[in-house]
Amino acid sequence: MSSTTANHSFLVENWNTETLIIFLHDLDINLDEDNFKILRKQKIDGQIFSDMTERKFMKDGMKQRPVMKLEK
Repeated sequence: MSSTTANHSFLVENWNTETLIIFLHDLDINLDEDNFKILRKQKIDGQIFSDMTERKFMKDGMKQRPVMKLEK
């Protein structure tokens, strides 16, 4: 892993839920408010997000297509 990737990963792990949502919104991957509500409800912050899998996202209520975008 490059130092840039490692630094970016370290930063994401320190994000709170709202900072994570702003970042995902700015990526313009067509996540909608329903997806962001799930992140808020489940209190997914940067540290948790780093460990999430497709299965975990779907268990929390997200649909498959948005999850596939998050996995990329």
